[in-house]
Amino acid sequence: MPSRPSPACLLLPSATVFSGLLCNDEAVLGPWVNTKGLNLFTGAVIAVLVMLSIILTATVLYPEISGETIIAILVGGSLAALVIYLAFGSVRRPVEANR
Repeated sequence: MPSRPSPACLLLPSATVFSGLLCNDEAVLGPWVNTKGLNLFTGAVIAVLVMLSIILTATVLYPEISGETIIAILVGGSLAALVIYLAFGSVRRPVEANR
C-alpha cells in the first residue's frame, strides 16, 4: 500500500495564501505591507506549491503515473497561473479614505 502524503504538504498552499493576505493588510502591517513585486513573487510561489500538491496527491492516488503526465501537469498549471495573472493582475482595488 502506498504511503499517504502528510497533511502539512497538502495544507501548505492554503497557509501561504492566508499569510500573503495578512502581509497585504495595511491595518495590521501599516507601511510594511507587500509591494507589487513581492506580491508577484508570492503568487508564483503559491502557484508552484499548488502544482506540487496536486502532483503529490496524483502520485499517491495513481502510483503508475508517468513522468510525461507530471510534466503535463506542471506545464498546464504554469499556463493556468499565467492566464489568471494576465486576467486579474491589472485589477486594482479602490483605495479607502482614512476616517
